[in-house]
Amino acid sequence: MSKAIEKITGYNQTEFLSDQRLFLKIIHPDDFHDMKKRLAFHLKSDMQATSEFEFRILNKSGNVVWVRNKINAARDSDGKILKVYGLVSDITFSKRAEEELKQSAANLKKLNDAKDRFLSIISHDLRAPFSSILGFTDLLLEDDTLTDVERQQYISYIQDSSKSMLALVNSMLDWTRLQTGRIKFEPEKLNAREIIESSINTVSGIALKKGVEIENLIEPALHIYGDKNLILHIFNNLLSNAVKFTKLGDRIMILVNVSSTSRFITFSVKDSGIGIKAGNLDKLFSIETKFTSEGTAGEKGSGLGLSLVKDIVEKHGGKIEVKSEFGKGTEFIFTLPVASTKILLVDHNTKERMFYSKVLINITTDYAINVVSNGKEALERIIQSPPALVITEHKMPIMSGLTLVRELIKNGFKDTVPVIVLTGDIDRAAIQEYTDLGIEYIFSKPTNLISLKSAIEKSLKKKGH
Repeated sequence: MSKAIEKITGYNQTEFLSDQRLFLKIIHPDDFHDMKKRLAFHLKSDMQATSEFEFRILNKSGNVVWVRNKINAARDSDGKILKVYGLVSDITFSKRAEEELKQSAANLKKLNDAKDRFLSIISHDLRAPFSSILGFTDLLLEDDTLTDVERQQYISYIQDSSKSMLALVNSMLDWTRLQTGRIKFEPEKLNAREIIESSINTVSGIALKKGVEIENLIEPALHIYGDKNLILHIFNNLLSNAVKFTKLGDRIMILVNVSSTSRFITFSVKDSGIGIKAGNLDKLFSIETKFTSEGTAGEKGSGLGLSLVKDIVEKHGGKIEVKSEFGKGTEFIFTLPVASTKILLVDHNTKERMFYSKVLINITTDYAINVVSNGKEALERIIQSPPALVITEHKMPIMSGLTLVRELIKNGFKDTVPVIVLTGDIDRAAIQEYTDLGIEYIFSKPTNLISLKSAIEKSLKKKGH
C-alpha cells in the first residue's frame, strides 16, 4: 500500500500491512457481498487479467467514500496468480455529481408530469363552468321572454360558475408554482399561535355566520420553523374546510401534541362536523381524484386545496394524515419543524466555557445557552434535542470539534444545525478541513465579539431559527 492510500482511507501503511484483510473490512456493508463475489470471479478467471470495480468504503473517520479500484492479476503460464496489484482512486465527487444529475433528471420528469396533469385537469374541469357561463349568457341575450326572477337566477348561476372557475385556476396555479419551485420557500422562526390567530381571523366571518366556534389551544411560546405564507396557506385551507363542513353549534379546535421526533411538533385541526365517509378518505390528498363535496351551506370547492396542503407539509419535511367518522367530525393531523431556542456551547476548558457562555447570554438574549465539555456529549445532546446553533472548540478530549462536525453530517444535521468553530488552537490544515465540510465561520480566541455576534445572527437567520 502506497502512502497516498492514507489520504483516501485514513489508514496508514503500517495498518494495512499488519492486517492484509483491512481493505476488505472497510468496504461498506451494503457493497461487501457484491464486491466479494465480483472479486472472486476475477481471481478465478484464467482469461481476465484486469478488472475495474466501483464501491463504497468507510474511512477511518466513519465517512462514506466512493472508490474506483483497478485490479491487475499477474499469472504464470498455468494461469496461477503470482501477484495482484492495482490502483485505488477517490471518485466521491464524481459520484455525487452523478447522483445530482439523476436527481435533476427525476425532477425534470416530475415537472413534466405536473405539466401534463395541469393541462389535463384544466382542459377537463374548466369545460363545465365555461359551458354554464356561455349557456346562460346566450339565454339572457337571446330570450326576451325571461322574467326578472329567471334573469336574476341565471345571473347567480353565472356568478357561481365564475367563482368555481376562479377557485380552480388559483388552486392549480398555486399547486404548479409549488411543484416547479416558482413559489419562494423562505423558512424562518415563526410564532405558531400568532400564525393560527391570523388564519382564524381570515375565516371568522363565515364561522360567525354559521354559528361555529373556533378554539386556538396553542401555547403562546411555541415557535416553528417554516415559510410564513405557506404555513398560513395550510391553516387557512384546513380551517376553511372545517368551517365548510360544520353547522350551527359545532366546534373547531387547533391543538398540538408531542411528535415522535424532537425536530417536529404535531398539529391537529379537529372539528365536530359532518365527517367524511371511509371510502373517500384516500381521495382527499390526490390531485388526480380531485375529490370535493358541498359544504353544509352549499359551499363548493376546487378539490385541489388538500393536495396543495400535503405538498406544503412535505416540503417542510413533515407528514399529514386524516381521521374521520362520518356524522361525527374530522381531524387533520400534521407535523411541522420546531424552531429551537437553544444555543449549544462545546468547550473542554472550564474558564473559557464560563466566559463565552456569559458572552453569549449578553449577545443572544432570545436564546438559552446550554454547555457541554466535549464533542461526544454535544452529539448526544444534539440527537436528543437539536439546538438552533452549535459553537464548538476544535481541540477537545474524547471527541474533537472536527469529528463532531463529521458526525453531525453523518447523522443528517448538516442542513438543520449550523456550526461555528471558536477555538484557541487550530492550524491551516484543520481550517481547510472545516471549510471542505461546509463550516463558514471559524474564529480564534480571543475573538472580536462584534464579528462573532454577526456570524451568530447570520447563521441563525440562514437556518431559520
